[in-house]
Amino acid sequence: ALLGSMQLALIFLANQSLDEAIDVQSRRLLTGQIQKSGVDINTLKSNICQDVAFVSDCNNSLQLSIRSFSTYSDINNERSSLYTNEGRPIIIDSTFQTGVAKDILVVSSQIDYPIILNSFFPNNNFTISLASSTAFRTENYR
Repeated sequence: ALLGSMQLALIFLANQSLDEAIDVQSRRLLTGQIQKSGVDINTLKSNICQDVAFVSDCNNSLQLSIRSFSTYSDINNERSSLYTNEGRPIIIDSTFQTGVAKDILVVSSQIDYPIILNSFFPNNNFTISLASSTAFRTENYR
């Protein structure tokens, strides 16, 4: 029970840090800092992973997708390509559409997080998917 409690705490902290890292970088997208500086998706992933705690191989396991839309109804029309019927994000890794000023961006991320049971069952690779998503309209940056 103690091992399970520790694992649950680590999962919670890792997911919380992923949420915060996505929020920080999304703010940079919202204000146009990333678009104007020419940051590519690999640099953005690296910036996110610097802030993600308790994930040993974040740069290789992080899946990141940024999609650009003109209106919120466009997102609704594309819902089946963004989310499964269960509401989980569909991430086409390395989609990097940062759009232009006043576009709506959907940022989705996922990390497969290994669980402690793997050390007891070496032939299995049990993971839990940590996910974070956000949608926002970018500012009128120039």
